Amino acid sequence: MLERRAIGANFKACRCLGAGCQGVAPERALLSLEIDQTSIMAASHLPHQIFLLRTAAFFWFASTVLMGSDSEGVRLWALLMALYPLLIWILYVFSDRGAEYFQSFFVIDAAVVAVAICGLAVPFMSALSALSAVILSSSLCLSKQTWQSRCVKLLLVLVVASQARYFFDGFKMLGVEQSLALMLLMGFSWGAATLVNRESAARSGVYRATKAAQDRVVQQVDSIRPYLPIASLIDAPPEAVARRRVLTLFIADLVDSTGTADLHCDDLFTELLNDYIVTMGQLVLKYGGTLDKFTGDGLVVVFGLEDCDPKLAAKRCADMALAMRPALGSLLWRWRSRLSRLPTGQRIGIHSGECLVGSFGCPERLNYTVLGRAVHIAARLEQLALPDEILVSAETAELLDEGYNLEDRLPANVSGLQSKLCHSALLD
Repeated sequence: MLERRAIGANFKACRCLGAGCQGVAPERALLSLEIDQTSIMAASHLPHQIFLLRTAAFFWFASTVLMGSDSEGVRLWALLMALYPLLIWILYVFSDRGAEYFQSFFVIDAAVVAVAICGLAVPFMSALSALSAVILSSSLCLSKQTWQSRCVKLLLVLVVASQARYFFDGFKMLGVEQSLALMLLMGFSWGAATLVNRESAARSGVYRATKAAQDRVVQQVDSIRPYLPIASLIDAPPEAVARRRVLTLFIADLVDSTGTADLHCDDLFTELLNDYIVTMGQLVLKYGGTLDKFTGDGLVVVFGLEDCDPKLAAKRCADMALAMRPALGSLLWRWRSRLSRLPTGQRIGIHSGECLVGSFGCPERLNYTVLGRAVHIAARLEQLALPDEILVSAETAELLDEGYNLEDRLPANVSGLQSKLCHSALLD
């Protein structure tokens, strides 16, 4: 049940998951989860509050012991008892392992109080108050299943058993009415502390379940992060179905992959395609593109979704296309001994233009993609390209600076376009 509540809380982070596509770690995106911050704050501040109360309580207890005796030994013991919680607090704050010993400090508290009651002339009310403070603080901070809790209980039982006459005389001196009132107050305080401890344990369970579910979400998001749309589009209002953007589109396709598939078994050809997809996908991520889809033996990549300069988007796309040439050559070289027939290269088409960006489809099955005339032109350029050739449209060529080697090609007649398509070849 706790885990189910925790997983439900993680769904509130769904609008933040796209941040991973912009290089932001998913752990940072998930910091916006609306989990129980109260339990986290309590976990960090409660030890300091307890230490402050312990310091005041031990100082008061040492003062009562000091006022009841003129012995030098008792005074030294009282001084040590007053300084003890302060030293423990300093150890907790400045030691790297102070938090590990936090629960063990309550065992030392019980031992110090037990020695003081058994060995010193402590006034009855002071002894009773010290025992109550130990019971209250340990009930608040210790789980019943821990060995520290058992040790504290054992020490308190031994003190009461060994000093039974002392406590009997003290209650007798107070009288029946005051003794009952005092015992009622102590019982109420102990019950309240137990209730708080139980509620704290329940909240800790919720927090741990939330943290475990959050870690699982982080792992899942990390695995699919390259395929998520960017955060700015996820944060768009639901009514904004699509928006117009000037983008640079990249479409690539393996040449003669059908012939390779006909000569080899499906498993071997699928392994080749997977190697191709992984190699090209890594370059897409390296150059900051958004992978729109895989098309069997090709891929569609979009640049400019993150509202960057159109010139920068075109340059990144061109750099990626140039990097894919040697990457594909190395891949095919690795496969030469396993296949009798290899793809002869890949065709690449690049075009820059205005597109519709958003989620399209029926409400039950939406697909985040880009649509428009620009996609059609990029696809036609890819079809016009020769093996291992990169064709860019005139619009993309205008966005590239003089550092790129472009060779003009004759304008081509393209189905669906009224005018001829002007384009160039991008050379190394």
